[in-house]
Amino acid sequence: MAIVANSPARAFLKCCKVPGTFYACERCTTKGISVGVGRSKKRVYPQTDAKLRTRQSFEEKLQHEHHYENCNSPIILMKNVDPVKQLVLEVMHLFYLNNMKWLLNKWTSRNEATRMKLADFKCL
Repeated sequence: MAIVANSPARAFLKCCKVPGTFYACERCTTKGISVGVGRSKKRVYPQTDAKLRTRQSFEEKLQHEHHYENCNSPIILMKNVDPVKQLVLEVMHLFYLNNMKWLLNKWTSRNEATRMKLADFKCL
């Protein structure tokens, strides 16, 4: 069995920190860092060899910064569901949506080098 939900819904179900926070990685215990300035500021997780989460580490809340303090996930009560491996990270929201948003911003920006002209849209 697998549960498919977008990032905020998964965080809600798991009683974990929402995406974009320092300890938001759902699969490992890496700590994010902030890069960029102003509106282009992002949170990235550069460590690739961090300890992986397990059902046991999730149940015991070993990385307390990842979990909300007074909240217990209902997923833990489902003994046949692994909250780390069976809540699917789906590609639509993680990849395609963000890339499309980036492309639309580039195509409609005031920057002449990247902005599409009306004639470009007519060709589509």
